[in-house]
Amino acid sequence: MNRINIISFFFLIIFFYTENGYSQESNITTIYMIRHAEKASDGTKDPDLTEIGRKRANLFNKMLSNVDISAIYSTPYKRTRQTVKPLADSKGLTIIEYDPRAPKLEEILGNHKGGSIVIVGHSNTIPFMANHFVAQEQFKQLDDLEYDKLFIVNTLGIGKSKVEVLSF
Repeated sequence: MNRINIISFFFLIIFFYTENGYSQESNITTIYMIRHAEKASDGTKDPDLTEIGRKRANLFNKMLSNVDISAIYSTPYKRTRQTVKPLADSKGLTIIEYDPRAPKLEEILGNHKGGSIVIVGHSNTIPFMANHFVAQEQFKQLDDLEYDKLFIVNTLGIGKSKVEVLSF
């Protein structure tokens, strides 16, 4: 499947979720979780995104352009913040920082029940959070070069969740 078909397929899925009211039910919260986009290898612990990473961040923004986002959460690193900055700017939202070592997922869910949330994290934190939502060890840490996964969580609460993983 070529890149255009993959992107079209993804837009259809997002359209289905939003147009069919799946994420609009008052008790279902939808969480879009991604790892930060491609980062530079500059020898620091807090690198910027590469040009490819900036393009992926803009693609992510376009993919969620028709989704009513309640909040955007990011770890306090440049690469994570830069990944969701185009989306935050387009939605007029402030990026809320969270600690990747101790994400307060129950609090985040409680603050945005019934809404749609974006959480950007890292290769080890995104699968960990997905496992937390489904209350089982289902997802493994992402490979260091794997930047194209989107985890879509539809949840009524911890342990009452369904997770779909898409590539973009």
